[in-house]
Amino acid sequence: MKGSTLINQLAYESGEYVLTKNPNISKLEQLVKEYNYLVSHNVSDSDQFHDLRDRFIEQIEETQQSLKRLDDKIERLNKIASALEDIHLENPINAKAAYQVLEQYSISSEVDPKDIEKQVIEVSVERKGLKDKFDSIVKDFTQYEKLERNAEARRTNQSLYGKIETKEDLTK
Repeated sequence: MKGSTLINQLAYESGEYVLTKNPNISKLEQLVKEYNYLVSHNVSDSDQFHDLRDRFIEQIEETQQSLKRLDDKIERLNKIASALEDIHLENPINAKAAYQVLEQYSISSEVDPKDIEKQVIEVSVERKGLKDKFDSIVKDFTQYEKLERNAEARRTNQSLYGKIETKEDLTK
């Protein structure tokens, strides 16, 4: 039995929510640590910095895909919860459509709608945590892009004017 299975069973029995940390959060946090390390050591023009940029872009894309999957899962769970709630009413509003939704997602009509609503909350919390970290990373990436533009400007100026050490060098 896997740990996640045990956690889900215990949460089901106790009625507690299972809050999971999306793996992308750890990856994003690691990139931020690496970025901060390079910045603190004044490394803004190196292969490491360019490699970090590429990894940032990859992680941003991966995180966007993960957010989309979580959005889709929340949408699917909400449809299932609505269908189950409708079926469990004394006078269902549209039982035929509700049964079609359940059949589409291979869900038994015996499932308690509260279990699905609990899953909606759990996935929503996971999504919010990931979205918050993602927004933070995008902000850091924007800062990184500014640093890279400044480093490029310094390289361009050095190649155009040579090394400038004094004010007099500017007038040469």
